[in-house]
Amino acid sequence: MELAANRTQTIKRGIGFIDRFRLATRVLEGLSTVLDLALRVWVANVFWKSGLTKIASWDTTLALIENEYTVPLLPPELAAVRGAGAEIFCPCCWCWCWGWARDLLHLRCSCSTSSP
Repeated sequence: MELAANRTQTIKRGIGFIDRFRLATRVLEGLSTVLDLALRVWVANVFWKSGLTKIASWDTTLALIENEYTVPLLPPELAAVRGAGAEIFCPCCWCWCWGWARDLLHLRCSCSTSSP
C-alpha cells in the first residue's frame, strides 16, 4: 500500500513539474517576442541616427564618400543619397515589418519541417 502511495505522489510531482515547465516555456516564448522587438528597435535606432546625421551635414557626408569611403562604379553624390536613404528607410522597415516577417519565418520553418 505504501508503494502505491509513493507512486501516486511521484506522479503528482511529475505532473506538477510538467505543468511548471509548460508555463515557463510559454512565458519565455512571450519574452522572446518582446526581446526580438526590443533588439530590432535598438539596432534601427543606431541606423536612424546615422542617417539623420548624414542628412544634417550633407557637405561632410559628400566629403567622406569622396575621400574615405571609396565606392567603385558609383558617383559620390549617388552613393551618398543611397547610403542616407537606406539608413533612413531600412530602420522603419525593420520595426514596421517585424510582426508579419516573424510570422512568415515561422510559417516557412514549420512548412519545411512538416513536409515528408
